[in-house]
Formats: sequence, structure tokens, C-alpha cells
Amino acid sequence: MAFAEAPSADAVRRVHERAGHPADEVHPVPLSV
Repeated sequence: MAFAEAPSADAVRRVHERAGHPADEVHPVPLSV
């Protein structure tokens, strides 16, 4: 999943929750795999 701009912590948390794993650690910069 690629983001044009770094999403907010809330957005990241929602994405992680939807993915099936809670975002207990929120990184300001999305990691590119």
C-alpha cells in the first residue's frame, strides 16, 4: 500500500484495524515494503 503523503496517525490506525491487526505502534513515516 503506497501513500502519496504521510497519513495522519488516526488514518494509519484505521487502516491497521481494517487490515486485522491493531496499530499499537504508529510510525510517522509509512514503511515501504
